[in-house]
Amino acid sequence: MKYDIAHLEDDFRIVLLFRLNAKKAEISYKSLKSLEDLENFLKSGDRGRVYFVDGNFPRQSSSAKVEFLAEDAILTIRENHKDAKITLCSSDGLAKGIADKLNVRYVNKADIYLASEIEKIKAGTA
Repeated sequence: MKYDIAHLEDDFRIVLLFRLNAKKAEISYKSLKSLEDLENFLKSGDRGRVYFVDGNFPRQSSSAKVEFLAEDAILTIRENHKDAKITLCSSDGLAKGIADKLNVRYVNKADIYLASEIEKIKAGTA
């Protein structure tokens, strides 16, 4: 299946923000919580039109141990989907350098919180 957004993120609060905004915009959204989930998603033939990748998340679905795996995830996506549009979305200090090195878009996760809060204020729901 092809999703508008495939999102690798282990923080349920960020996932909820993405899910709600995707629903509001009437676009499809798939949440993935680990590198293993991403690998299985791609092996099954699923794709994202756009990929959002957090910097830190578990390697295995059954693990709670979080590691900086952004580079592994981006390379895994590229192996399976060479023309993928990828955004590295992290507040980890290493993330900007990895994004530059791998030529992907970078967004500081703090900016996403700010943007969602601004939308709440504009909508009168803050």
